[in-house]
Amino acid sequence: MGCTDTEVDETDLDDVEFKKDDDPKFPFPGESVSAEKLPFVEPIETAEVFVQKLPKATEAGENVAVHIKLAEPHNKELGESLIRVVGDPKNPMMLVRSDALVELGVLKDSPGKQFFTAFATLTDEELEQRAKAEATFEKFGETTKDRIVFKGRNPIAVTTGIKFDISVFDTGVPVALGPCPVMPISTPARWEEALVITDLAVVRDKNRTNDVCDPGLDNPNGVWTFKHLMEEMAIGSGLSTNDFVVKWLSTWLTNQVVNNDTLPARTQMFQQVIRPWANASGVTSSLVGGNLILGGPLNLDKAPFRLSAIVNRIDLGKTSSGGGYFGGGMPLTAGEMRFVFGVQNLNSCSQLPFSVIFEYGVPREDCAAIKDWANQWIRLSDPLLPRFSSSWRAHLESITENVVLSGAAPLKGNQNAINQIRTNENALNFHWELREFTLSTEDPLTNVDTPADGPLLPHSVALTPDDSAYNASSDLNIDDWTLFTPMPPSGAPGAVLSEVSMGAFFTSGASGNTVVGDCSPAFEMPLEASGMPLRGGNALVLPPTHWQIGAADSSDPREVCARQQFSVNTCNGCHFADTSTSFFHINPTTAPAVLSDFLTGTGAGNVLAVPDQQWGPGVAWMEFADLDRRHNRLYEIACNNCGRRVVFPHLIDLIVEFNGGLVPVDVATDKDSPFKVGPVKGLDTVKQLLAATAKADKDAVTQDVELSNFTGTNQIFVH
Repeated sequence: MGCTDTEVDETDLDDVEFKKDDDPKFPFPGESVSAEKLPFVEPIETAEVFVQKLPKATEAGENVAVHIKLAEPHNKELGESLIRVVGDPKNPMMLVRSDALVELGVLKDSPGKQFFTAFATLTDEELEQRAKAEATFEKFGETTKDRIVFKGRNPIAVTTGIKFDISVFDTGVPVALGPCPVMPISTPARWEEALVITDLAVVRDKNRTNDVCDPGLDNPNGVWTFKHLMEEMAIGSGLSTNDFVVKWLSTWLTNQVVNNDTLPARTQMFQQVIRPWANASGVTSSLVGGNLILGGPLNLDKAPFRLSAIVNRIDLGKTSSGGGYFGGGMPLTAGEMRFVFGVQNLNSCSQLPFSVIFEYGVPREDCAAIKDWANQWIRLSDPLLPRFSSSWRAHLESITENVVLSGAAPLKGNQNAINQIRTNENALNFHWELREFTLSTEDPLTNVDTPADGPLLPHSVALTPDDSAYNASSDLNIDDWTLFTPMPPSGAPGAVLSEVSMGAFFTSGASGNTVVGDCSPAFEMPLEASGMPLRGGNALVLPPTHWQIGAADSSDPREVCARQQFSVNTCNGCHFADTSTSFFHINPTTAPAVLSDFLTGTGAGNVLAVPDQQWGPGVAWMEFADLDRRHNRLYEIACNNCGRRVVFPHLIDLIVEFNGGLVPVDVATDKDSPFKVGPVKGLDTVKQLLAATAKADKDAVTQDVELSNFTGTNQIFVH
């Protein structure tokens, strides 16, 4: 395989006993540091969005100006442009430099030179909801005004929240739109209520969970059981639940080919999981030439899967995306909701080093619905709902069933909301392996997944190259893809480097060591690159424990950022060296499950600092406190204001007409493009475009928008 000097046939290792000494070691282990060492930044300096009440509504009914702080463009020609175009190319958004609008007399004030402005509709009801949220959070037990500021996953500073002053807003002065001024303090207790729920009162709830090895947990039909999730998923597949589950388990019994990557069989799945389950079900079982033969159905009441955690990943919510390194601010999803199970060997009732994670896409699609989803989770921290009580668990059940039940996602495979099932184990072979399964088919040519009714299918692993074809220590193809190969639509070099902010810089982190500031690129990894399969069908940690980019310059903060973010978003890096994690972020072998330092930051008020795994502590570190980040994001969404914006599908044509064929979008164009990229320099052109877009357009539509994330700035989180 590409990460070692010797080819290894995994089938030869099925009967090899795993030894603790075989654990790979961290090249450079992480350490715990206090978040108090992060610099304090005045809240007004962290504000990236301001709203300003207009003297009168526009012809389209917009009543507020939304000012957004934009980073420097990758295309230097656009540095002084008075207009920037961002968002989905089909529904682009025109942002006008705020200072230019003041010069034209459209606005009285501007928040500053870096700010660009669009117009939106904000109702009085939305403002009242914001005030109500602020008042509610102040009653949530121990609260704080302080919070860590994150750029992507990286903690960069400490600041306080910003109160939205309606009286100032009513005067027409720009008012910062940020997090609520007060929110519940970010502690393990809060995380365990609404982010990663591992308390035994929940995961061993005798009415909702099942554990074959614990006679006290004997409700196999509970709503948080493996059986219930699989029953709902199998509806619409044309298969019985038993056949649906057996087909999935059988994928480990023969070689699988995923995106040209051959996954060797792990027949210990039969010895460790299937046969003990068959024995407990009272049926015979055998494995002959890779063919599983069962004397009857497996008894799903005795499924060897113990619940370890219920996880809220609202932070994975996506907004509409497009060119110019920004999305469009229109909420598309409410992220994911996950169930983490540990797998058992029923012969001995031992808990295997084997986790199975059901990752559901939450079927909420507009700003108000997503905000409501956030508030449902926040209700779990309400002092009026006693922590982990029967009423608390009933509320959690209402949350989970909205997502799990068949029909929750009519346009997805089996009409089920599952995005993917992921597995992480070394119970079947001493090489740690991660796999992924979906109700969809993959097309390497279009890089599109098509929903498919039927069984779960092996799927390529997210953002992770094929570690049997590419060398994680040194590979020119990976170097080229990450740093050099021109990427559409921007034409900038490197799939990862092209998405790194031009403002990335070396600075001092919480540890006092060097980190890369403004390092949160959004990138995707296609199934193929340069005509060759790229994404792997599985991911091993043997090594690779992380990915190195040999051509990267350690003195260039953008290239250091590109290497770090590429590697930490692979399965290999995320589950080992780049996060200083020993495989599991939620360890299913313990009860309650132990969380990784990457998640906890080593504890409330702390940050996990990890040296760069390629160059070591002398170059740059990464710092993590991911549950703190998720906590902040949950309350940001709940405290957010939802607005409406008008979308002009013909905007690009208008700009071409009034600006001599030049469009200020931060992407490259090819010879077939109907326009060239270039700045808008004249106030007269701005005035013409404002007048043109103010007119009624029969094709114009309105869209929901999250005002505090108006441009939907792209970030990439998978794990």
